Amino acid sequence: METNKLRNILREIIIEILELEAEELKDDLDFFDVYNADSVSFLELITAIEKRLKFHYVPHQVSSISCVDELVEVTKEYVEFD
Repeated sequence: METNKLRNILREIIIEILELEAEELKDDLDFFDVYNADSVSFLELITAIEKRLKFHYVPHQVSSISCVDELVEVTKEYVEFD
């Protein structure tokens, strides 16, 4: 999977879980401060990503994620690229 395809998949999931419009979501803005995510919605987001892409994050990596860009970088470690 290429990075842009991964980013688009992650953005789709984020938009759905955080109930955002596509144009609202900026890749470098904080999920918690800007988009009012809480621990429950963030866990739901992580679970949805794991289910869709069929892998499991290492918990300590997830705790450092706060925006789309960081999520893409961490997730790249788990998915195969063409």
